[in-house]
Amino acid sequence: MEEELDETAYWLEMITRSGMVDKRLLADLQAENDELLRIIVRSIITTKKKHEQQPGEKRWIIKARNRRIAETRNRGIEKSPKRK
Repeated sequence: MEEELDETAYWLEMITRSGMVDKRLLADLQAENDELLRIIVRSIITTKKKHEQQPGEKRWIIKARNRRIAETRNRGIEKSPKRK
């Protein structure tokens, strides 16, 4: 999506420079394209930051899972009948 918005910005600029269309007519399109590009780039940055945080989060999830497994095993031992 980012590449398409970059390409759109390029072509809008080329059309404006060529004089084929009055730049005032394309100003709104260029502004909209710029805003969409900023939104997409911010989303990409946010996603990358969240992805970088995952290893720590995965360790937390693994620890919690291991704790639940240990608790389940302990309960199973308590409930099982004692052997003679």
